[in-house]
Amino acid sequence: MIELPSDPIQTLRRDLKIMNIHPNKLKGQNFLVHARSRKKIIAGADLSPSDTVIEIGPGTGILTAALVPEVSNCILIEIEDACVELLKKRFEKSESVSILHGDGIDHLLRIVSELPEGEKVKLVSNLPYGITSPVLQIMADHADAFDTSSLLIQKEVAERVAAAPGDSERGFLSVILQARYAIRITLHLPPSRFWPPPRVDSAVIIVTPRTDPPEISWPVFRALVSAVFTHRRKTVYNNLRRAYPDLEILPVLEGCQIPRDIRGDAMTEIQFINLCNAIEKVME
Repeated sequence: MIELPSDPIQTLRRDLKIMNIHPNKLKGQNFLVHARSRKKIIAGADLSPSDTVIEIGPGTGILTAALVPEVSNCILIEIEDACVELLKKRFEKSESVSILHGDGIDHLLRIVSELPEGEKVKLVSNLPYGITSPVLQIMADHADAFDTSSLLIQKEVAERVAAAPGDSERGFLSVILQARYAIRITLHLPPSRFWPPPRVDSAVIIVTPRTDPPEISWPVFRALVSAVFTHRRKTVYNNLRRAYPDLEILPVLEGCQIPRDIRGDAMTEIQFINLCNAIEKVME
């Protein structure tokens, strides 16, 4: 067994060399190497000892090393064989750490689907860029399973997720996530905070469950929002009449006082809610 020091930030390159791990930028393997940023990411999740935390893509355990002392249950999901072996060696004496080997999306879906009613998990991760959108969609679809989470993601995606009505960046993810969570961008990180440095800036978002989520049919709402943003340059009317060919869309929009020529990024949450309820009613 190789000896691994307590803080993988200080020995990242050595650890990777020992395990013959070559970072793959195409898989989003950019390791955080800035200790102060790590502290802020973890602080954003407002952790307590009783929390269960899921970390997707822990890599060499850079975030994990700081998470372990804070919580009673830390679930790591890692797909890379060599990283799994390194994590097992690094945390073999940590009873609070469990390691799942495989696809992050598959494991996350299984965990949240099997959670006992009333139990929640927190997600604290430097998410591989390629799975950011699917992870955020899981959080939206299973909002009852998540407590306050802290995610390090691509800055462009963070800004899109937090975009307000009228912002051209607003889209499907913005609307479905904001329907169930408050989103805050708390930290911007340049490429120099990572090794190897990515070609894009990154940001930390804090995703906090809303205390006042709208009362809607989630399947209807999700399908509606998806339809509205099918073609971003087209109006809501044009997108919806293609998505719902059997419905008279114009009277529905007029009944909700939604202009025929409005685009999805300009719609407010209350407009989406009213439109969702109206469509559900005419589809009964």
